[in-house]
Amino acid sequence: MIASIKDGARDMPILALTPCTNSAGAAFMGFVFDAKIDWNSETNCIMDSCEDGLFLSRELELKQPFHGFETVKVRGDIDSRKAYAMVFNRSVVCEFDIDGAQRWTDEVRRDFAESCGINLVVESESADWVMLRGETDALRIWVCDGSYSSLSFCGDQVKTERGVHYQLEVRRRVR
Repeated sequence: MIASIKDGARDMPILALTPCTNSAGAAFMGFVFDAKIDWNSETNCIMDSCEDGLFLSRELELKQPFHGFETVKVRGDIDSRKAYAMVFNRSVVCEFDIDGAQRWTDEVRRDFAESCGINLVVESESADWVMLRGETDALRIWVCDGSYSSLSFCGDQVKTERGVHYQLEVRRRVR
């Protein structure tokens, strides 16, 4: 699966995130939300989302991994064609460890404070996940990692996969 993701990523435009504290408009580590983007041709839809609904999208390969993420999906408004969210996702098949989850969110929290000047605070946590949030005048940040499990069926065979899912969302604030 990792090989197919990397093969698909070779055809993606490359984005280099650079540490900054750009306060002019909505920007995150060098990505400017108002920049012109060559969106994919199809419209996307998330039926039960109050924030996304119908949107444009574009997946970008990161020049260097960012906290373990190798790609990011940018979402954009259909009418204005401007980006409103960067969604970083990755799943790792392994045994979940809450201490490891907390180490990862602590690392993300330190990096955001040092590189972006954004303070992230714990929004909630349990034995299965850790969630952080933060905001600036222009952006809202949400970070989460937690355990996941999925079932797949092939005939009478049932396969269970367990691991850790990591997600980071950087969204333009609506004023």
